[in-house]
Amino acid sequence: MLEELGWLLLFLLFFVYSHYQIKYCVPITLFLIKFIQAAAMLMIVKLYVFYRLYGNDLTGDLSQFMKTLFMGTNSMYESFSKKFEL
Repeated sequence: MLEELGWLLLFLLFFVYSHYQIKYCVPITLFLIKFIQAAAMLMIVKLYVFYRLYGNDLTGDLSQFMKTLFMGTNSMYESFSKKFEL
């Protein structure tokens, strides 16, 4: 009898844990997927503008371009983190 009560309490604890995990992890995961997609789209547009419209080729200073791209996405992530308190 006491053992069954312990299993029932453990089941209820796991049930509540699963509820909160799904409640908060799914929105955070969706936010991160959207953020990664937006950053990838921004990178593609920046690459297009940098190489197609400005006439640069791939032999240019690619490390500087990647550094500016990282700083832009990093500052965007920090502003979203402050806004949504992640």
